[in-house]
Amino acid sequence: MIQKVLVLAPTSVELDALTAHAPVSMKIQKGPWQVRFTRFANRDGLAMVCGMGPSLAAACASFALCSFAVERVILAGLAGSLQDHPSGSVLQASSEQFLDLGSTDEAGQFQSLASRLPLLEGQELPQILKTESLQANLPSAAMGTASRICSGDEERAWIQSQFPDIACESMEGASVASICHLFGTPFHEIRSISNLCGERDRSKWDFPGALNALKTAGLEVLG
Repeated sequence: MIQKVLVLAPTSVELDALTAHAPVSMKIQKGPWQVRFTRFANRDGLAMVCGMGPSLAAACASFALCSFAVERVILAGLAGSLQDHPSGSVLQASSEQFLDLGSTDEAGQFQSLASRLPLLEGQELPQILKTESLQANLPSAAMGTASRICSGDEERAWIQSQFPDIACESMEGASVASICHLFGTPFHEIRSISNLCGERDRSKWDFPGALNALKTAGLEVLG
C-alpha cells in the first residue's frame, strides 16, 4: 500500500491556503470529516480539516492514522506570537507541549500533568513532544498548545514567565503531536503568525497576511 502525506489544518480557510497549489482528485466523507485525496509534488497526499481545539484535532488525527497508510503528518495553521515574530512570519515547530494540561502550585509555578502521571496507561508521553524538521527554509521554534485563546497582557506575561522558550501558541499542535507519538508517525508543524498572543483587538490581527504567508509556505513545503 502506498503511504501518503497527511496534511491537517484547523479550518478550511487554512487548509485551502496551504494546499492551494495541490490538485484534488477525489473527496470522500468519513463521519464528520471530509478527506481530500491530492498530490503534493511527486507524493500522494491526504488533506483534512481537523477542527479547532485539542480534542477535535486529536480525534481527527487518530481516525486518519487508523484509516489510511500515512507516512508523516503535517499540521499547519495560524498562531499567536509569544515572542518578537511579526504577523506574516512562518515558523516550523522544533517541539510541542501543552500549556494548560496540569496545575499551578502554591508558588504559582505550572506543573505539567505529563511530568507526574502517565497520560495514557502503559504508554510514555513526554512533556515536551518531538517534532520533525521539514526540508524548508523556515525558522524553527518551540511551540505550545492551549485549550483556550490567550486573552490580555497579564495572561500573555504569565505564559511567557512559565514557558520562556515558547515562540507561539495554538490550540491543536501538542494534541496531534501526542497522537503521532503514540502511533510512531513523524510529525511536522507549520504556523503562520497572525497576531500578538493576548491581543484582544481583532482589528490588529492580520488574517489575510498570515494566510498569504501560509500559502507561500505551502508551495515551498508541499510543492
